[in-house]
Amino acid sequence: WAVERGAEQLALVGRQADRPDACAFAESFTIPVRRFAVDVSRREDVERLIASLADLPPLRSIFHLAGTQAPGLLANLDGADFRAALDAKANGAQWLHQATLGQSLDHFVLFSSIASVLGAAGQGGYAAANTLLDALARHRRSQGLPTVSIAWGRWAGAGMANELDTAALQRVEALGLLPMPIDQALAALDQALLADEVNPVIVDIDWNRYRQRHPSGRPPALLDRLESVTAPPPAQARLTDRLTGLTETERATVLLEGLIEEARRVLGLDVDRALDIHRPLIQLGLDSLLAVELRNRLRTALGNTPSIAVLLGGASLAELAAVIAPSLPTPPPAGDARSSPSPDTDWEELTL
Repeated sequence: WAVERGAEQLALVGRQADRPDACAFAESFTIPVRRFAVDVSRREDVERLIASLADLPPLRSIFHLAGTQAPGLLANLDGADFRAALDAKANGAQWLHQATLGQSLDHFVLFSSIASVLGAAGQGGYAAANTLLDALARHRRSQGLPTVSIAWGRWAGAGMANELDTAALQRVEALGLLPMPIDQALAALDQALLADEVNPVIVDIDWNRYRQRHPSGRPPALLDRLESVTAPPPAQARLTDRLTGLTETERATVLLEGLIEEARRVLGLDVDRALDIHRPLIQLGLDSLLAVELRNRLRTALGNTPSIAVLLGGASLAELAAVIAPSLPTPPPAGDARSSPSPDTDWEELTL
């Protein structure tokens, strides 16, 4: 891509730039390519790198792609986990910024992630690192320096999303985050550089699926501005509304059906697959991240939720129904109609 756009020399930088595959990659180019084994999370290493480029033709563009994942729930992360996520991506970008302040660059391109815009369950450190990249881009722009920080979605066959384990990748796909063919991603990169927006987002995503499967049960408010996003289907209506007016026996049946629906969505189970309601959820594939998603979805559906400890403690769907049922509002007596608001009353919806 860079060669096709006029690059005359390339410098490939990485901790393992001397690996055989990196050597073979460098030798495949028709222009001079120099490899530098550098840890960009170390300020002194970056300063030495920039100094070593002084004898080469002027540095025109920097593309910063480094990054490290540190998965885990926020409650389980410590300082070392956050440092691991921040070092190469956020600190590396900061050191590159400072080391090249005296140079006239055409491009300073930071590869951020959609995680900085939409968040990423179980990837709090990674989302924070990308948010810092976006902030650095805005700071550089405020100083009149060329910068773009692109919030990328998934690349097909490349990128950190392809390093996720099977369960994590299934969660990403269930959210509607689709892999972009590399040629399409590079074409979008061209458009982003021409548009010159400081924080563009480039992602292939099924917004309807994302909205319906959001782990919190409440997608970011920015999605309300997407007119193409349709309302959730009737099956996504609050479960409490579906329980209204039912007998105790009917309520128990509908509650269990609703729990089964939510469990299928969270666990990614097909509707035609038999689901044993007496089998512990952890044996059906529930892990700590999925437990958070299921709890949040039940909170939205019922206004009431079992704890993470209950979900991960070996509870089955039948046992969950037994735990939840007593805490649901008591059905009103037959004929007890709720008072309706006056037609002259003005209503305003407030979201906190």
